[in-house]
Amino acid sequence: MTTASIDHDGDAKKPTILIAAFSGRALAQSATRAGYAPLVADGFGDEDTLECTQATKRLPSALHAGFRIKSLKKALNTLKANATTPPVGLILGTGFEEHPTLIDALSRDFTILGNTARTVARSKDPSYFLDVLKDLGIAHPKTSLTMPQNPRGWIKKRVGGSGGLHITGNFSNIRPTPDARQGTSNNFYQRVEMGTPISLAGVVSKRGAAFGVCRQWQNPIPRWPYRFGGIVSPIDIPHETEAYMINSGLDLTRRLGLKGFVSFDFMITQTDILLLEINPRPTAALDILDGPQGHMFKAHISACHDQDPSIIVLPRNSKTAPELINHTHAIAYLYADHGALQIPDIAWPSWAGDRPKPGTHVNAHRPLATVSATAKSDLEAENLCRKRLGELENLLYAPGRKD
Repeated sequence: MTTASIDHDGDAKKPTILIAAFSGRALAQSATRAGYAPLVADGFGDEDTLECTQATKRLPSALHAGFRIKSLKKALNTLKANATTPPVGLILGTGFEEHPTLIDALSRDFTILGNTARTVARSKDPSYFLDVLKDLGIAHPKTSLTMPQNPRGWIKKRVGGSGGLHITGNFSNIRPTPDARQGTSNNFYQRVEMGTPISLAGVVSKRGAAFGVCRQWQNPIPRWPYRFGGIVSPIDIPHETEAYMINSGLDLTRRLGLKGFVSFDFMITQTDILLLEINPRPTAALDILDGPQGHMFKAHISACHDQDPSIIVLPRNSKTAPELINHTHAIAYLYADHGALQIPDIAWPSWAGDRPKPGTHVNAHRPLATVSATAKSDLEAENLCRKRLGELENLLYAPGRKD
């Protein structure tokens, strides 16, 4: 475990807040914009995370083996003990939905500003979740808890997985053995549907909700055919489609007791609007929906205190939050697809985020950094992201590139 802290003028007067995630950068930057002094425990310890935090604890083993309660609690307690003011709570990002018992254990020592372990478990348990969807009349792809007799056209998902790295498929040339068809409690199977992946991301509580509609794309390689590529918002979709998605999100919020920043992933096909999954925690959409005053972070805190987040995101004297007018925002992930890399000491472009420290070793096909773009349309923003991915890749690999 490594530690780093940065002196920030005025931090002593700001409320502090704990953040734990595989990568805490997006939450930390949003918290800073919202007027908080973040204290972060994550797996990367990137330079831009250090720049905006009062203190950090890096737990690199979490990226390979997941968080462990003993080391995580130790890190959070150290951050808490050295904070300039008592932290107002703990926000959890990626890394916990696969193990809700971690959330339960943390809730005994910290005030969790987000969904309870019970809500996360129910949101991610396919057997429970399918019953909820059936009861609410929400369409979804065909799903099985065991491998189908003929698995062609199906994918396997790991319960609680994120980022597309947990998805295997499709099983076009596989004939499962009887043992394989039995499956495990950690996996389930879903029929492949062709269409456009759309996320309804926003902040919800029992008193209100505010959403943004986002389009995702993938960055596939043979090992991970559904690996996350990027996300962009706002986008134009039919009013009826948006209304159905919002109504589904509100129904699920009420049924599951969701609160805070969440997202609902849909697949829009030629004939259906299918719900794929719920992400009951802040997602990558935070980067593109948040504004210069951290209004999405403020709304998350408000929702977690059972207040109406729409008052913050959509002020009563405005139909649209000022930060979201006339701009389309996108981000995309850069992966080490040209081989393992020792991060060189470079001048990072202003549009590059999640910047590893010089000398950091990154294994092949693992995340390297994030690029962002702003444009007048979603396609322009996506294309600019793709252009910048190439530019940043060349910059990082140029010193020793062999291909």
